[in-house]
Amino acid sequence: MQVAEYQLHVQSSSGRLTEQSAVYRWWQAYARAMRELNREPRIGPSLKGHAEAAGLRDVQLEYKRLPIGDWEQGA
Repeated sequence: MQVAEYQLHVQSSSGRLTEQSAVYRWWQAYARAMRELNREPRIGPSLKGHAEAAGLRDVQLEYKRLPIGDWEQGA
């Protein structure tokens, strides 16, 4: 079985992400809405524990970076 789940962590390695950026504002609105629905907006890190608690064995976790937005020149 394979499960792919985004662990959204909107951040900037270049420092160009500000509180006024559309992506940042979207993340804040998304996280707020999820919490209002009593949902965890960053469920990804706990999925391995949930799978093991359900009895699955040999559970592996792999993180991949997924750049979004305006990339730096030459990147």
